[in-house]
Amino acid sequence: MADAAQRRLNARIAALELHADPVRSRAIARNARDGLYRRFEEEALTNNPNLSGADLDIAIERRRRLFYVRLAKASAQARAARRTGAAPR
Repeated sequence: MADAAQRRLNARIAALELHADPVRSRAIARNARDGLYRRFEEEALTNNPNLSGADLDIAIERRRRLFYVRLAKASAQARAARRTGAAPR
């Protein structure tokens, strides 16, 4: 268990070091947002290559919401599994 505690502590230190430099932190967040936007745009266009303009924006937003709802569901399942001691699904 000490290894897990050590990893958590190392992760906290790394996160604090990252966020101590606001310029670097904002750049990383911007790159992540841009990458997710490109991913959602690509998924929307793969599903319907004829989308453009407002219709494409709507499809991208729907993909974004779907992504975050699935992420929230996985997070809730992981928390529930930790409470009960079961493996997450």
